[in-house]
Amino acid sequence: MNRHSARLTRVAGGALAATVIAPWLGGAVAFADPAPKYTICHSTHSESNPYVQITVNENAVDGFGKNDHTHHTGPIWYSGAKADGVDWGDIIPPTPGAPNGLNWGEDGQTILRDGCNVVETPPQDVAPDMSIEKTGTASGHPGDPVSYTLTVQNIGTGPTTGTTTVADNLPSGLTDGTIAFTSGDGTWVCDVAASATPSCSTDDVLDVGDSATFTVSSTIESADAFGELPATVTDEGAVATPGDTDETNDTDTFPTDVDVPAVVTDPAVAFANACKTGISVTLTNMNLDDTTNDAVTFTVVSPSGNSKHVKVRADQIVRLSYRVKEDTTATVTVSAPGLTETSHSFKKNCTKVLGVKVVRTPKTPKPPAVQGEQAQLPLTGMPTGLAAIIAGLMLAAGGGLSVLGRRRSTERSAG
Repeated sequence: MNRHSARLTRVAGGALAATVIAPWLGGAVAFADPAPKYTICHSTHSESNPYVQITVNENAVDGFGKNDHTHHTGPIWYSGAKADGVDWGDIIPPTPGAPNGLNWGEDGQTILRDGCNVVETPPQDVAPDMSIEKTGTASGHPGDPVSYTLTVQNIGTGPTTGTTTVADNLPSGLTDGTIAFTSGDGTWVCDVAASATPSCSTDDVLDVGDSATFTVSSTIESADAFGELPATVTDEGAVATPGDTDETNDTDTFPTDVDVPAVVTDPAVAFANACKTGISVTLTNMNLDDTTNDAVTFTVVSPSGNSKHVKVRADQIVRLSYRVKEDTTATVTVSAPGLTETSHSFKKNCTKVLGVKVVRTPKTPKPPAVQGEQAQLPLTGMPTGLAAIIAGLMLAAGGGLSVLGRRRSTERSAG
């Protein structure tokens, strides 16, 4: 320029201001509006006087520049911050270059309004808060074992200061159970005997973040314990410690569905035929793989049409027999849960062998004497007729001799 020159400079907010150099005025004259100023609380890193109030130009708090105060980040000062190794930051109201300011919350506004003078804040409340979470067996049948996992943790602001107890409240439908400490912090003493409320406790200090895990074991009672199946039992776990700040997370529950008991059987039937016994039926419910443990009821229909229910326990064999009349056909039918209905027929014809009628052979009679010949006595070879005549004469002679002898004896006695 001939008589004067102008220089453009950037001011806070990005605006351009013109500085006119007028030699006759002996230097430069700025025609730009003055930049706004901001009052802030500047961090001193002194525990006794943490802030000092200062007023700075906008370009010192607009977010630009290496030494801009918006780069002095960190939380608001609290008592003990320096001992904790914490660098607290400045308190700055919003500016065009930093629309959110720095630490410009309710606490920061109060400190700036009070001239950056702070009153020592009381220490934060320090207290434990034990929480519990529970998982476990989702479903089962009467007689099945169940287990539940309890996990407790101190999520408070301070350690525990007394005895901490973890307990499980087993509902009706579950047998008395046991509890065991499985992992985590602390040394726990647990109940030895089974009960409806097994528990563990420790006097150890549980710091913030410490946790422990427990396992509860029980058994679903028999179906008789339930009015109706299926049903649901709900188990509850609880934790307690002195000074706990939140009781809403001191219990947790887990449901277990109890289904209709499963029937485990292995029914089978076998048949056999015999002339004497007729149809033989063998019913079995054998435990082949250690899974059969229930009895099974067979329905047996006899050849006459009568039904009979036969209960066969696991590993038991039952044999039945039905007589069959000769030259008739008899049928026996067997059915059972898990067994396809089975029929067996037997036609008894035990007097036939290979389809030929068997006739008993009569005793062979002695052959008759040949006509014109007389039968002979054995050993003597004498004809039977002659032998009879001789026998008669001998009997007569013997009788006569006997009479003669008696007469002679009488005469002697008379003389």
